[in-house]
Amino acid sequence: MVHIGASGSPELMAVLWADRKRRYFVAMAGSARAEGAWERLRWRQVDGGADRVAVSMPQPEVAEIFYGCFTQIDRHNRCRQDDLRLEQKLGTHDWSQRLNLSLFGIRIVDSWLLHTRARGRDSLKQAAFYEDLASGLSENTFDGTGVRARVAQEESDLLAPPPSVFRSGVHLTPTSKRWHGPSGFARVALAQRRCRV
Repeated sequence: MVHIGASGSPELMAVLWADRKRRYFVAMAGSARAEGAWERLRWRQVDGGADRVAVSMPQPEVAEIFYGCFTQIDRHNRCRQDDLRLEQKLGTHDWSQRLNLSLFGIRIVDSWLLHTRARGRDSLKQAAFYEDLASGLSENTFDGTGVRARVAQEESDLLAPPPSVFRSGVHLTPTSKRWHGPSGFARVALAQRRCRV
């Protein structure tokens, strides 16, 4: 299926391609023409017995583009879910907060991938980068909201590293204190899980 825009040219295209299962693609570029061949080993009946035979199937250009880069999507998701673990650390049942945490996590992983591409071998490891980023975001004095005027810092203060408050750097301290509801009974949730301050 093709959606024709106001200018008369195709804007969106929906393609179905079947290999083992049906795969649906919605694309803004590419075509449904067979560009390459998708090869798989399949069991086939050959001369009275079964044998594995290489079967070649024509593959549309849209599918070829997708399968050429979808591993990077999996890599990005793995970095966000397994390494950053933002959704596990700041768990919430509110849909809007969960969506914003996911978008924030995507931005953080994108910044780490940009850092590794820009620095090459001199780049920080993922955990060290996230720690430095958290430290920089928590000590940010440029994006303040409020009615007070900003205090101008001297140039020497801007170049000097900020004094460390904790001995071990930026970290989160877990709590075992339970949150008490209006009835006075301790809830299952920990106290810092739904902090609105």
